[in-house]
Amino acid sequence: MDEGYIKFSCHLENSEPPDLEAFPGLSRLRTDLHDAGLIGVYPDGTGFGNVSALIRRGPAFIISGSATGSQRELSPACWSVVEYCSIAYNSLRCRGLVPASSESLTHDAVYRANPAVCYVVHVHSWPLFRSQLEGGAAATPPGAAFGTADIAQAVYDQVAGREGTGGVLVMAGHEEGVIVYGSRIHDIRRILKNCLRSSRSPLALDCIVQYPRANRWQLTARDRVPHHDRKKGTSPLNMVSARVQENSPLPG
Repeated sequence: MDEGYIKFSCHLENSEPPDLEAFPGLSRLRTDLHDAGLIGVYPDGTGFGNVSALIRRGPAFIISGSATGSQRELSPACWSVVEYCSIAYNSLRCRGLVPASSESLTHDAVYRANPAVCYVVHVHSWPLFRSQLEGGAAATPPGAAFGTADIAQAVYDQVAGREGTGGVLVMAGHEEGVIVYGSRIHDIRRILKNCLRSSRSPLALDCIVQYPRANRWQLTARDRVPHHDRKKGTSPLNMVSARVQENSPLPG
């Protein structure tokens, strides 16, 4: 749970912030995820969650900046453009006014693994995390820590081995972390909404509703459950650890 603390080598070139108007709906999506509690800050001040979009045909992409989880709405100055990533050297080069998110290498891995993907979101939700693992969703090895070359490579391998233009990937070694990817923002919303609705957890981060006319999601007050108030049970990491370590693919 230490999103916001960069483990990779980040080379930032100070430049004008990116033009968000070139990415219709991206800022709105990020705000909606923040309102739903899927992006935010833990009680200890650690931020979590980020959103990215491919620039043209790539490989460059725009991503929410590091340690911006506390802000509901992000100005252009809070976004960064990632121009180059190296899994081998666990490093990246970006430009803007803020360093790129510490999960940039995993976003890059998704884009490289599936050329049809144009959007990636990394959210945190205990109900979603738990239900997806229990349901046998694709997952990275529990030993692959966030922000490292190991998890970036694991993400690449999982996404590259699956068909379709969108999907869900659980970051088993990054508690509560879930990646959703797709070719359109609409796909991200649809996939995430379906996953939350199918969750068997009574904790109602599962109650995001999209209103077509308003083109937004709304989370009712009774459904907003702080992460630190969630009920802890048997760790889902233990449920998948043996299967992952044996290199047997999880059913999707």
